[in-house]
Amino acid sequence: MKLKQFLQNVSSFVIGNAMRKVMGGVLLGLMVLLFASHLGYAQEAKWLNEASAETNIDQPASYLDEALDEAAVPVPAQSQLWLSQINAARSRGRQCGSTYYQPAQPVTWNTRLYAAANRHSKDMATHNFLSHTGSDGSSPAGRIRQAGYTPSSWGENIAAGYSNISAVVSAWLKSPGHCANIMNPRFRHIGAAGATNLQARYRYYWTLVLASPRQ
Repeated sequence: MKLKQFLQNVSSFVIGNAMRKVMGGVLLGLMVLLFASHLGYAQEAKWLNEASAETNIDQPASYLDEALDEAAVPVPAQSQLWLSQINAARSRGRQCGSTYYQPAQPVTWNTRLYAAANRHSKDMATHNFLSHTGSDGSSPAGRIRQAGYTPSSWGENIAAGYSNISAVVSAWLKSPGHCANIMNPRFRHIGAAGATNLQARYRYYWTLVLASPRQ
């Protein structure tokens, strides 16, 4: 009987230790899993916080045909900054990706192109998106024509997240396609506008429209 009791005690001790190890392992695994889950959430939250301060520029859109001249129109005060930035870039030769552009003639301001640019920047800011296609399905060419300008050639640059004109023009000049639109000698007129919505992902939205008229 003593031997039987001794064996039962040993068995209980071994099983108890084994169970404690198993349960300890399960508990440790759950702690690791919970920590990993918490870490993953923290990383996701950090990405979401950074997203509100992101900058982004979409691919440029353009169409080229015969370039023609049109009379210049009066220039509002803020538009002078756009013109000075764009024409300063065009005044010197520039490498846009793999293509070198010679200095180009200065562009002039066009209120109809401004209307097309302003419409699209406000649309992007209001509806929280970045695309050449408007929330109503409009295209760059469609917006230009609906503003009363009939283009023979046109280009559109858009961007988001940049807080001022100088910053967004600088970013465009570092992007081959956007740089090419700015330096293209066939464009004669521009209109540009920004719009702000602090509740939208990028907060600041920009559109630059370049074109030459068809006559």
